[in-house]
Amino acid sequence: MQFQQFQPNAASLRKLISRRMQISFFVGLVLGILLGWLFAGVVGAVIRFGLVAVLLVPLVLAVLFWWKVRTGKPQGETTVVTWSTGGLPPIQEDLFEQMRREQQRSQQQLDDVVIDLDDIRRERKP
Repeated sequence: MQFQQFQPNAASLRKLISRRMQISFFVGLVLGILLGWLFAGVVGAVIRFGLVAVLLVPLVLAVLFWWKVRTGKPQGETTVVTWSTGGLPPIQEDLFEQMRREQQRSQQQLDDVVIDLDDIRRERKP
C-alpha cells in the first residue's frame, strides 16, 4: 500500500484568500514602509531628546544645588535665648504683670456671670 503525500497546490491556497485581502496587505505594507521611512527622523529625535534629558537634568540640578550652597546667603542666624531665674528686666516685668492682671480681671468677670437655665426656660414659655 502506498501513501500519497499531500502537496498543497498554490492555486488552491490563493483561492482561500480573496483578491481584495491580498491587495490590502500589499498596500498596507508599502504604506507602512513609506511612513516608517518618513518618520524615522522624528522617532530618532525623540529618542535623542529623551537620552539628553535623562543625562542632563540631574547634572543641571546638581550644579544649581551646588551654586546655591556655594554662593547663597545664610537664611538667618539663629538666636540663642536663655532664661535666668533672676527675673526679667523692669520694663518687661511691668508688661507681663499688666497682662496677668488683665487676665485675672477677665477671669473674675467670667466667674461672676451666672446663667440660670430655669429662668431662661420660664421666659420662653408663654
